[in-house]
Amino acid sequence: MTLGLVVQATAGPLSERFLITAQSGPLSKIFVVRRDGRDWHRLTNQAGSEADAAYSPARGEVFYRKLVRNNWELAAWNLDRREERIIHQHLALERQPAPSPDGSQLAFTSNRYGNDEIMLLRLDQPDSEPERLTWDQGQDSNPNWSPDGKSLVFASRRNGQSDLYSVDVETGKQRRLTNSNQDEVDPRWSPDGEKILFQTTRTRYSQGLVGVLQLQNLETSYYPEVGGSAHQPSWSPDGNSILYLDYRSARAPSSPALMLFSPGTREAEPIVLYRQEFELTRWSFRQASWNVAGLGL
Repeated sequence: MTLGLVVQATAGPLSERFLITAQSGPLSKIFVVRRDGRDWHRLTNQAGSEADAAYSPARGEVFYRKLVRNNWELAAWNLDRREERIIHQHLALERQPAPSPDGSQLAFTSNRYGNDEIMLLRLDQPDSEPERLTWDQGQDSNPNWSPDGKSLVFASRRNGQSDLYSVDVETGKQRRLTNSNQDEVDPRWSPDGEKILFQTTRTRYSQGLVGVLQLQNLETSYYPEVGGSAHQPSWSPDGNSILYLDYRSARAPSSPALMLFSPGTREAEPIVLYRQEFELTRWSFRQASWNVAGLGL
């Protein structure tokens, strides 16, 4: 298993907080840390590895994938009761959980049909089975909700390269959003619902440009100030900042820096993480996201 540290960021009601999955060897765990990089707390008290954390303010739960008997399954941690529950068990790889804004549904990626597809599970119907939203032979992944909860944006390799698509969760109708000669991945809907943030990528260490797609006319623009090795961009809750991983400013070749970029001022600043319990230079970042709502800890 690759060593890494997965970072999901959330803004809290009184102070900004991140969700961070720190990995050492085969074990990865989820932590909560303030925006200033201090005041670390381990999220769960459960054994086993965890990753892909996503917070649902409507449910007061953090969703993630958990390694159970050599298989990754979806789980949720209730912040009030401080307990874990397994969402759905399947022999397939279930990952990238994305709770809907109202907390009634959970989108995720599954390879149960032989390749990655987007699935939808009704959280308000505990005995329901996941519904398949995509049916293409290409790899569909990285679902992300629109602010109104009516649509999902995702990345798909159905045309030989990765393009962005949206799907109406009620009708299943899909719309192709990008059609260029490069890969677009990791889409994130803007808080105002008008734009899609994404990255282009060919390898981990090159061609990691950050772009914005205007949904009204499907025009794209890029932030050259971010550089050519940026990955995993995500919006701040107010839409005024972008969190991303920067391999150009890496602490080591496989350990990128966590950066915050302001489109208004066109300036980027590093986020410094502090933890006394372990040496941060032993860890590396692999993912970054900034959830829309606050984490109530």
